[in-house]
Amino acid sequence: ANTDEQSYYGIKEPFTFTDTNSNGFFDFGEPITAWTWGSILRSNLINVSNAIVHDDKRIENVTVSSVPVVSWDDLIDEIDIAKGWSLDFAISKERNLGQASLLGELLTFTTYVPSDDICSFEGESYLYGLYYKTGTAFYKSVIGTIHHDIDTDGKVDKGELEIKKTISLGQGLAITPNIHVGKGEGSKAFVQTSTGAIEVIEQINPGATKSGVISWQEQ
Repeated sequence: ANTDEQSYYGIKEPFTFTDTNSNGFFDFGEPITAWTWGSILRSNLINVSNAIVHDDKRIENVTVSSVPVVSWDDLIDEIDIAKGWSLDFAISKERNLGQASLLGELLTFTTYVPSDDICSFEGESYLYGLYYKTGTAFYKSVIGTIHHDIDTDGKVDKGELEIKKTISLGQGLAITPNIHVGKGEGSKAFVQTSTGAIEVIEQINPGATKSGVISWQEQ
């Protein structure tokens, strides 16, 4: 079996600004975006494979040019400069086999890890809920948190919650998540596995999931 490590990428398409339109005349308006479709080197991407995001916006295990990125705001600033991000899957043989869904700034996709037991015909699937700009968890809970009781006082203090970026869907092959937006806040991801089970995951999206009035001003 192929055990090579695979990765997921969030890449900005290369472009340049030009002051002339397609006819070669000078344009006094906004600069025109010209897509170059050039190549992107992995070294131009920020590696967020081991990133840990806490609920106080603290960041761990991300470096840019050997300098640690320690806060969410700093990570956003670095992402704005970089060409995108890369995420190496942590588990051997982990594969993304279906399409991703993007809604409300939340990137949702599944992965599958076949069983090491040759007598077993089902492996395990995982659901990822990533902030699309960074490839990491958002700094607020989207699909859950992990409690790190630093003070051992039994209370959940700011910074003790690690935001989950992935959860297990259990046994079976899951492909493409279907996203549903109802009357409530956020959305739901429906994922059917090869065992016939349908998993429903509540998602608290970072961005807007519905159209409508954003703001208004009385004249």
